[in-house]
Amino acid sequence: MASEILRGDDLVTRARRCAMSLGWRTPMFLPALQQCTIEAAPAETCPTACINTKGRILIGEEFAATLTDAELSAVVAHELCHLIYRHGERLEDRQPKRFNVACDMALNQILREAQEQLPSSALYPVAGQENWTAEAIYDKLPEQDEDGGNGTDLMVGIENIGFWDRWITLAVAQSFTDIDGDGTADAG
Repeated sequence: MASEILRGDDLVTRARRCAMSLGWRTPMFLPALQQCTIEAAPAETCPTACINTKGRILIGEEFAATLTDAELSAVVAHELCHLIYRHGERLEDRQPKRFNVACDMALNQILREAQEQLPSSALYPVAGQENWTAEAIYDKLPEQDEDGGNGTDLMVGIENIGFWDRWITLAVAQSFTDIDGDGTADAG
């Protein structure tokens, strides 16, 4: 596990190295990687990782410090999958935080089956939903308050989630907003 918090260009260099390793292992990611930029972000901007519909990946500096290279590679794969699966376009009139959790679950299941090493905090669909689309998973997650809620209602029905997992889930769910100010929803 990485212990030093890499910032700025040092984190970007590490993330790009992990991304290229991902591309060599799984060539389907190479076209998406060519379209993306990777940037380091402080925790207050991006507590974990996110991508916008234009391919801008932000990786939280403190979060990255908790990850092995294999986990960071899987996190980049996860973010790329949001773009590849066009989750930003599929949001439609759904609740953004709830849809992001559903997308995360669906993507993480795919990546687990591909034997990518996701962080221990990764969310997965409950038993019986492993092959469901993000939309189908979304339909089974509890609804939020009309004002969008604070994300805690998303925890109901998600099995085996400890305190750290809940914190990551909330951080990721809250990152499904326009963090970079470009007018598009950014998926975590």
